[in-house]
Amino acid sequence: MFLILAAVTLLGILSIGSFGVPSVQGTLPSFNDPKFGEQFYLNERFGVTMNIYKAWNQGYTGRGVTICIIDPAGVEKDHAEIASKFVTQGSFDYQTNSSDPTPDSGGIFDGPNAHGTKMAGLAAASANNGICGVGVAYDASVSGMKMLLNKGSSLNENRLARLMAYGNQINDIYSCSWGRIDFYHSKVGYMSQVVQDSIRRSAEQGRGGKGNIYLFAAGNGGLFNGTCSYDEYRTSIYTILISVVTGKNVRSNQNVKCAAISAVTYSRDSSLGINYPHDLMPTCGLRNGCVRTTGASSAATAVASGILALVLQANPNLGWRDVQHLIARTSSSKFNSVPWRTNKAGLRVSDDFGFGLLDAYALTTTAKNWSNVGPQLNCSIKFTTPEPIDGIRTTTKTVDMTTWPASCGGETKRINYLEHVVLEISLNFTARRNIEIEITSPGGTPSIILRSGRRMDILTELKNLSPMSLHYWGENPRGIWNIALRNVNPNPSDSGMLFNWSLKFYGTSEDPLASNRIVNDTLSPNTVNNTATPTQQTKSGLTLLSTLFMAMIVQTLFF
Repeated sequence: MFLILAAVTLLGILSIGSFGVPSVQGTLPSFNDPKFGEQFYLNERFGVTMNIYKAWNQGYTGRGVTICIIDPAGVEKDHAEIASKFVTQGSFDYQTNSSDPTPDSGGIFDGPNAHGTKMAGLAAASANNGICGVGVAYDASVSGMKMLLNKGSSLNENRLARLMAYGNQINDIYSCSWGRIDFYHSKVGYMSQVVQDSIRRSAEQGRGGKGNIYLFAAGNGGLFNGTCSYDEYRTSIYTILISVVTGKNVRSNQNVKCAAISAVTYSRDSSLGINYPHDLMPTCGLRNGCVRTTGASSAATAVASGILALVLQANPNLGWRDVQHLIARTSSSKFNSVPWRTNKAGLRVSDDFGFGLLDAYALTTTAKNWSNVGPQLNCSIKFTTPEPIDGIRTTTKTVDMTTWPASCGGETKRINYLEHVVLEISLNFTARRNIEIEITSPGGTPSIILRSGRRMDILTELKNLSPMSLHYWGENPRGIWNIALRNVNPNPSDSGMLFNWSLKFYGTSEDPLASNRIVNDTLSPNTVNNTATPTQQTKSGLTLLSTLFMAMIVQTLFF
């Protein structure tokens, strides 16, 4: 059941490398929207940039692209920033089966009822209307999905599947700033088969056969060692997972880690309170309102959806995998506040920031002449022999991909350039939160595909969970893959059983860059604080205590 607690939003818990491009001459556009000056991620304040204004100066403003905000609360379609561009045909209300996703009245305190409306404003609020701020894709159209259930009703997976793909020939991008609390709730974020099939069909066949683009927020449980490994909406190969870099070019205290994160955009660290000047994010509030303190990975995802609308305007023929390739090849990894590794294909990757910061100009410039990548190939290697898991010793496995298996089509269907690697696993263990699984590719790239953490998770079972890693992107999978399953808190009294597991590879036979020129001139680096680290951000004791207290009492985030 979808559950929203007003107190969570009040405290900001809710919401939940690289090639460069040449610099382009141009100045920031002038808008009459009164809060544009506070939108640091758009107006180059504090030395940060995603080069959005450079994409605007090239004529990319999101025109012709529809961003659908899927949100438990819905979207205020009559808001002055949205009304002129709202697409009724692409909208849906889960509760009433109507095309009107207007939020329920929040009374004096809008709380979470304003959440989807805020996201719509960040992505696509109109420009030069003298109201509030400016959306990243200010000429894009907007639709909305309201998925909040009536009190006492239960989740119907068939209806959810319909909602996740509703209007998929009208909507281009689905922006999803919701998910499970990633540090507390004992349940795992499984995606039912019917919902998986719905998202897959839309990603492959929506948008006139080019495929819909799905974005999800990575989550905000970093204060509790949360991880996005346990949520299959976030680790699906069909979704793009977005996290946060703050206005000081460091990770947010709220950030979670996992190998499925695609990229980051600038957003507020909501745990720092409301007086943090580097990252105000003015956007739409209910009843034609304007609010300034939206943030966390919800806001980062909405900003990313606006950036990708610029990309689809630059090249409407891009498929869902093309967009992921562009992110992998153009994002900026010029941050020293998080650890990076360079994979065998030469791409920089991070458990915190994915491939790095989205760069709107690099994306649109590269997208403009991008040729669609070749057909997706896949191969699954499955093992079903149960064996015990020791509380101290590491359980190791090897997968020999030197010869391409006949079950995967033999050498004629060999993957030579990896995209996604997925591990499906079933096990039980005394404390599953302590289980960590690391996979090392033949090229020597290690990736923690299932992270430990999730404090207060007291359950023991994982049943066909499917964590995913992007860290092998572009590598050749030929050779020996090594899998290590370990208890991060070794204890001789801990024990468990590994029931079955499989390793799934996705990619292409032909080089996706063979017909695509990546502009590789030096990108002017973002201003980076060379001494700051993720732990050097501070908050008042009162803010921290209140944040921790509210997180303790919250059991779910929308689910």
